[in-house]
Amino acid sequence: MGRRELADALASIADQDWPAIEVVVVNALGPGHPPVPAQAGAHPVRFVDSPTRRTRPQAANAGWDAATGDWVGFLDDDDLYLPAHASTLLRHAHAHPGARVVYGATRMVDRSGALAKVEWRPWGRVDIFQHVPCPLNAVVAARSLRDEGVRFDESFEVFEDWDFWLQAAERTPFLAVRDEVAVYRFELGRSGASEGGNRDARLIDDYLVRIAAKWKARGEQWVARYERVLADAQRSLHEGRLPEAERLFREAAALWAVKGEPVFGLGVARAMAGRLADAKRAFEHALRLAPDDPGCLCNLALTCERLGERDEARALGARLVARWPDYEPGRALLRRLS
Repeated sequence: MGRRELADALASIADQDWPAIEVVVVNALGPGHPPVPAQAGAHPVRFVDSPTRRTRPQAANAGWDAATGDWVGFLDDDDLYLPAHASTLLRHAHAHPGARVVYGATRMVDRSGALAKVEWRPWGRVDIFQHVPCPLNAVVAARSLRDEGVRFDESFEVFEDWDFWLQAAERTPFLAVRDEVAVYRFELGRSGASEGGNRDARLIDDYLVRIAAKWKARGEQWVARYERVLADAQRSLHEGRLPEAERLFREAAALWAVKGEPVFGLGVARAMAGRLADAKRAFEHALRLAPDDPGCLCNLALTCERLGERDEARALGARLVARWPDYEPGRALLRRLS
């Protein structure tokens, strides 16, 4: 859009420690876009001009079409890459060739540049129907997806990135890595679909309805698959088929990454198999996902007790009883450890 922050965005590309980068600057403003430099550091810059203003998805498609590299990243002119963006994401991409979308964590900063939070979400095939997996500048996507017809829907004024990722997810798993790779300056944009001063609640509600209309049936298919896998896992657990139960709980956890039930079941299966250290890690993860479930906390405490970690078990039991004073398993645990 020809904003003065474009110089900062290009500087963040110039600072990349990956040697081979093609920079494509797309004119979304139309007439009057200021000149762009021929280089961003060592990297050549190509300008994709336009005689008319482009919408966000039109501009994104223009860049997507113009890119010639095997992997493509996206960067609005008011956002930034961290210096290891390309090298981090491409290193993980090369190590996991089955994933054609790789994303990392994003520093969310306000208008003053102050850090508001670090945004990162795990990847799950159901989760993507609940929320956008990542800001657009925290990702690299394989250009081969373009050859398979993945494009930004130009009828979407906002959430065109969410729709794009939903299309991509039909063709490839995503890989989520915890490395911080990008800076999202959420109050500088004007889409209305972000936070703070860049949030238009009415616009968001309108496009949530449109996303649901396009993807609801597909999302329900994946939720049904998750529920079938989880039910099969629970059945295997009750019947004592522990390796099968563990495999199915892992599959369910991969399908819906923010759900605590499959990770809790995984902990139970491992505890029943005598793999207490592995069970403890699973219960810790389940508790992070479901902090309001006393069963997660209780099973973690019981596992610590079985591991001989009595002080940790006692502290967890005290925490359990303080929050749920009438929860008898917690009270029994504390009586036993007192």
